[in-house]
Amino acid sequence: MAQTEGWSWEFLRAPSSNNVLPIETTFEDFDGATYVGRYRFEGATSYNRGFRFDRTSDTWTSIHDSGFEGEVVYGIRGNLLAGESQVVEGSGNQAYYSVYNGFFSTNGGATLSPLVLNGAANGSTAIPTGVSGSKIVGTYFTNAVTALQVAERGWHDRPNTGGMGFVHDTANSQTQYFSISNAQTTEAWGMLGNSVVFGQASFNNPTGLYSAGFLYDLTTQNETILQAPFQGYADTSFYGSDDEGRIVGVVDGNTAGHGVRGVLYYVATQHWELLDAPGATDTWALSIHGDQIVGSAFFADPTGAGQYRVEGFIATAIPEPSSTVLLFVGLVSLLFAARAKARAIRPL
Repeated sequence: MAQTEGWSWEFLRAPSSNNVLPIETTFEDFDGATYVGRYRFEGATSYNRGFRFDRTSDTWTSIHDSGFEGEVVYGIRGNLLAGESQVVEGSGNQAYYSVYNGFFSTNGGATLSPLVLNGAANGSTAIPTGVSGSKIVGTYFTNAVTALQVAERGWHDRPNTGGMGFVHDTANSQTQYFSISNAQTTEAWGMLGNSVVFGQASFNNPTGLYSAGFLYDLTTQNETILQAPFQGYADTSFYGSDDEGRIVGVVDGNTAGHGVRGVLYYVATQHWELLDAPGATDTWALSIHGDQIVGSAFFADPTGAGQYRVEGFIATAIPEPSSTVLLFVGLVSLLFAARAKARAIRPL
């Protein structure tokens, strides 16, 4: 357990398989004490494997689609899960994956069903990346998606052009599609309430592509583009939110000395905070609920041999000292009040 200002950090790795520890573990989302994501083994054949982790019982359960070589579970609410199945191309550090199937499950991952969007074209690809109530959000491509590189810091990478956001309601099988104005690609990652979608959009400028966070209202079609105000960081991505109007994600400088850092954004006050996992080179903040944020942290090899590791983290907010003092004072006051009341009603 490590601490930074305001946060206590716990790092976890998925258990070994055939006596080999996964080189990467990522928590993509959580609901209560249940966490989902993916872990990755690297060797002659590299692959992702989706998982469901019950923190109470310390039980890790693999989520595997038998027709594919890899999976990522991106979202969970109750027994509703959503993610993507993959086929691996290449090997070792040069591994690539092709996304052949978006899936969802209504029984906690026991069985996986292909995600079929209302109005989707033949040969298209839907990548579900978030769950909100009965709704699944993600990115829709009219063509099949192939050869997406699984980079050390880029398992969330998507094609830079041609994608639009979608919201699919599993309750009535209806799908809404949308695109951010002038964006090359619109990736939906979650919802604030019932109508506002957030995520990241890719734009073109004279120096190349960059990403920005967005808020999009499905009812009014109003859109807001948001860039984190931190010098040296050109890209902003939103990945998770809670019921209190807070969004987590990352900023990326794409330059030496400016790697990936987690961000926390307060929608009502437009306040930004940076989140840096202790000892990590890069921090990916991917989901938030209550006093917890989860994601993954990238640790470089101190020997320079290239044997990096990625660990999932659970960051828990540390109460401010003033809040703790007020709580203590309140408890003491209640104790004295209870004793005074007891004396007042004591029979003579």
